[in-house]
Amino acid sequence: MLLSNLLGNSFGNTARWGMVAPEEIERMDVAYGPYSALYPGNAMGATVLMTTRAPEALEGSARVQVFRQHYDYYRTDDVFSGHQESATLGARHGALSWFVSASHIENRSQPMSWATATQSTTPAGGGDTVVTGYDKDVDPSGNRRVIFGATSIDDSRQDNFKIKLGYDATPWLKLNYLFGYWRADSSSAVDSYLRNAAGGTVYSGNVNIEGFRYALNAAAFRPSRRDETHHMHGMSLRTNTRGEWDFEAALTHYNFATDETRQPSGALPAAAAGGAGTVSYSDGTGWRTADVKGIWRPAGTGHEVTLGAHYDRYLLSTLTLNATNWISAATTTRNSFFGGKSETTALYVQDAWRFLPAWTLTAGLRHERWKAFDGTRANSTSTLSYASRNESYWSPKLSLTHDLDALWRLRASLGRAYRMPTVSEMFQGSISAGSIVNSDPNLRAERATSGELTAERALENGLLRLTLFRDDVRDALYSQTNVTVFPNVTNIQNVDKVRTDGIELAYNAENVLVRGLDVSGGVTYADSEILKNDKYPASVGQRMPRIPDWRVNASATWRQTEKLAWTLGLRHSGRQYNTLDGSDTNPTPMAAPAATRCGMPG
Repeated sequence: MLLSNLLGNSFGNTARWGMVAPEEIERMDVAYGPYSALYPGNAMGATVLMTTRAPEALEGSARVQVFRQHYDYYRTDDVFSGHQESATLGARHGALSWFVSASHIENRSQPMSWATATQSTTPAGGGDTVVTGYDKDVDPSGNRRVIFGATSIDDSRQDNFKIKLGYDATPWLKLNYLFGYWRADSSSAVDSYLRNAAGGTVYSGNVNIEGFRYALNAAAFRPSRRDETHHMHGMSLRTNTRGEWDFEAALTHYNFATDETRQPSGALPAAAAGGAGTVSYSDGTGWRTADVKGIWRPAGTGHEVTLGAHYDRYLLSTLTLNATNWISAATTTRNSFFGGKSETTALYVQDAWRFLPAWTLTAGLRHERWKAFDGTRANSTSTLSYASRNESYWSPKLSLTHDLDALWRLRASLGRAYRMPTVSEMFQGSISAGSIVNSDPNLRAERATSGELTAERALENGLLRLTLFRDDVRDALYSQTNVTVFPNVTNIQNVDKVRTDGIELAYNAENVLVRGLDVSGGVTYADSEILKNDKYPASVGQRMPRIPDWRVNASATWRQTEKLAWTLGLRHSGRQYNTLDGSDTNPTPMAAPAATRCGMPG
């Protein structure tokens, strides 16, 4: 059952992790690279596979977590805290099993962003408000800037409920049904550091900082509120005969039953009491998936053939209305709309053939037919439609494994995969002069050709692995500025070619040195380079953003008793860039000395 949210490709489209309770997880597997025909192109990086279990007897759990942090950066010096309560209950009654989980979380976050401006060279006017309380620093690109205050201080409450029913029709035929409910309401607050001569907080208008003018737009400090209710249904039927044939079928439906975001048009402090604003509705957004898979194990041949079909449909709908009161959501006329659909139908076949006792050849082929349709963009007066698209892709996979002996295993893998643009990448935008701008419905699919060489050494109590890998990605989808057109356009675009070469050493073992001490970790080096990018030539030769050169992960767990365990974890990341041209050369922006932080001389 698919938990990934493939409506978009950002931090705002996280997997629906809450649909799985930690207590029901039997095992987790991570498959790296596009080397299996069973998974679509969005799995070209990695696929997380969670296997859950059904209760065998009456069981339950309850957990309470409290978390608290002191955060001190710029002029925000505050304590942020939260708590979570969760419980599970499950049982088996003959062939019927059931499992219920529920959780509630409340949390107030530290600031997620800041209101800033590059240091001004425009002299202040006589009517500009003289302010103090600001901070100064050097931004990631090395430019001097002024910090006006903190934004995106999120105060959220979430409730999650899930019920899973299982029925064993026979010892080898199992039916499962899942229903998930998630509700969240949150408010995003702001904190302006600016104070006028009377000590009042300043949120907007022209301000005078050290004799220079800075224009604070009403949107610089804009709070918002959001209410969401999502539902998920899932059903699966599978056999587990371990004989010549096994089958599996799964259906999922995820729906944004309600999704409402409200924010003011005017500036604080007046907007805190209401007034004009906008209300955005994403009700009806969601996705549906269907999967059918069969496994054929012809006796005496060494073959295990997997055949399958996949279908998914993603729907995006966001309507924004003007409101006379943004708090009460008293809406009036349409402000904007964007939406659209995508659909993928796939067929695949894969054969794992053990043609000699120490040799296994795995070959697969996946065919995907993708279409995007019903794309629409509207403003207050106009509605325009995007043209429909239909495209097809073939993705071959090949892997060869050789067991040198009982301890050593070698594997070579090669695969191609396509990651199609999401509905949000294609259909978000705006209307200007009767045309759609700031979105590209003709985005090409990412095409990855990947290979790896792996050596594994079985240890007495664990496993040691060394992997060399290369990823060649053409038409990578990333937000950038097209400098070949005037005026320049910034949106999701295709980066022509990116190559990443790397090496990884991983180690996992139990009872290391002393009984009860488990150790795991890995070291990865990745050399990522943008080889071609015609729309933004300054990025050629630079690292792809968010891919560090070095990454180290390590953890150790000491199981002191059957009921008590101690865990220590370490993670290190090398230098990462957030821009395609590598211009963010200052990794640690810091506040200026106190004498200049408040705008005083010196």
